[in-house]
Amino acid sequence: DFVGSEQGQDIRSQTAARIFSQMPPIGNSRTRNPASLEPLHIQNASDRAMKLLQELRRNMWDYVGVVRTPRGLETAMEELEDIRAEAEHIHATCPTLETAAVRDATCAGCVVASAANANQTSAGAHCIAPDSEVDSDEEEDAVAAAR
Repeated sequence: DFVGSEQGQDIRSQTAARIFSQMPPIGNSRTRNPASLEPLHIQNASDRAMKLLQELRRNMWDYVGVVRTPRGLETAMEELEDIRAEAEHIHATCPTLETAAVRDATCAGCVVASAANANQTSAGAHCIAPDSEVDSDEEEDAVAAAR
C-alpha cells in the first residue's frame, strides 16, 4: 500500500508542510470580524465560495478521477493552486462556514492530486494511463457526458 509506505508518508508530510506554510496565520490583520461585514458582502463571498467548490469538484473529477494521466494531474495541480489562492483570500476577507469549507476542501484536493502525481503505480480502482493512451477527443466526450 503506497499511502502506508515510508515513501507515501514522506510525500504526505512534505505536501502538508508546503500547503500549510502558504496559508495565512489564523487571526491575521486582514481577517475581519464577521459581525462587522455587510450582509451583501457575506452573501457574495458565500456565493463565490460555492462556485469555487463546484470548480474544485469538476477539477478533481476531470483530472484526478479513476483514470489519471500525468498531464491531467499537472493540470489539476495548477488549477487547484489557483482555486486555493482565491479560496484563502475570500476566507481571509469574509470568514464564513462556506468560505472555510472551500478553503479546507481545496487543501485536501491539493494533497490528493500531489499524492496521485507522486504515486505512479496503478492499484485498486485508480490507474495511471500514459498521456498517449488517452485520446483527447474521447476524454473530452467523456467529460462532457459526465457534466
